[in-house]
Amino acid sequence: MDSLAALRVDTLRYLTDATRRRQDPLGPARELAAGAPLLNLGAAWVASSHQLVSELSVDRRLSMDAREIGRTIRFAQPDNLNHLFGLMLNVRDGADHHRLRRLTTGVFSARRVAELTRTVRDLVADTLDTVGENGLLDVIGDLGVRLPVRMNCELLGIPAQHTERVLHWAKALTRQINRTGQTAAELAEIETVFAGFRAYFTDLLRDGARDGILGRLVEAHEQAVIDDEELLAFVVTLLTNGLDTLTSALGTLLYTVLGQPGLLPRLTDPELARAAFDEAMRLCSPVRVGARTVVQELTVLGQRIPAGSVMILYWAAANLDPEFVPEPNAFRLDRGRLKSYAFGHGPHHCLGAPLATLAGIEVLRQLAEHFPAARVDQDELAWQETLPFCAPEQLFVRLSTSDVAVVA
Repeated sequence: MDSLAALRVDTLRYLTDATRRRQDPLGPARELAAGAPLLNLGAAWVASSHQLVSELSVDRRLSMDAREIGRTIRFAQPDNLNHLFGLMLNVRDGADHHRLRRLTTGVFSARRVAELTRTVRDLVADTLDTVGENGLLDVIGDLGVRLPVRMNCELLGIPAQHTERVLHWAKALTRQINRTGQTAAELAEIETVFAGFRAYFTDLLRDGARDGILGRLVEAHEQAVIDDEELLAFVVTLLTNGLDTLTSALGTLLYTVLGQPGLLPRLTDPELARAAFDEAMRLCSPVRVGARTVVQELTVLGQRIPAGSVMILYWAAANLDPEFVPEPNAFRLDRGRLKSYAFGHGPHHCLGAPLATLAGIEVLRQLAEHFPAARVDQDELAWQETLPFCAPEQLFVRLSTSDVAVVA
């Protein structure tokens, strides 16, 4: 078997085998980036070079529409959830996507994110305080799951006393997206969870919620810009995508940064913390791949891609392309503000990327200030099985204030 054929087999296995992904966060990303900008897997095409991924992510002949993807992939969901998930912003295209995306104008602006800095600082400090000096920080459970939900509740304008309830719904709905092979009992359970979620937000909106994004959504609903189901789907989008994206980002961030000897104590400097965040996201992209459906035949690198094909944009591989950065597998703080695809690219670039950046920098800064000798406290690491997002299944960090040597 030649090297390209072997890479094709390895890539197909990685994309379809959860066990393989549990063992390795990157899989064939490095090999694809270095030698296979476009790979035909038969069932799908994989784009891996930085330039090609950049071009295809904005090509209107490729669709994110869940109805298009659903013709190829059938998810075992209750009908009402299939309908709702199909209305989410991140799986809409064209005019519908533009109409919904406009509702977020200003929400994730530099000014709004700056206003959230104090909130994020307090939330991170609260989390670290509950662990205590020389304790174990559960990065995924204590930080990666709770922090994004608390941040999104702040953005949405949800009362602080309801955070735990919203956290329960967010976790359940996030697990449910793209889930297959469920029993009747599991389907009934998620139906009950969703009913409670719908009733809560229906009451909240009916009572005239006017804070945060909810206020903007209520106004858009009153002006017939969005309907009842789109309003609810928008809330689900913010809660589930924020949870997936930020949880993954924080997990891969600390796994990568704490693996660089002597780096953490230097990151009290916000600019260095930002550089470390960007480089960690490039090396181990929290959003690993994105799927598109080819709705109009196109030719890519001399290859004919027929309509109906599935195109996989391998963000993690594009970030490791040697044509994009020199020494792509090395951790370096001198790369400047690169346009990596850690959170996707194009019109479907992750909405929560600015929040993930803000939270990640603050976590690094506070760890560097208070626990400069923090280290990963486990010998073996299993990675989550999900394909789109890349994160450790569990990550425990030992918080310590002991002095360590600082590497220049």
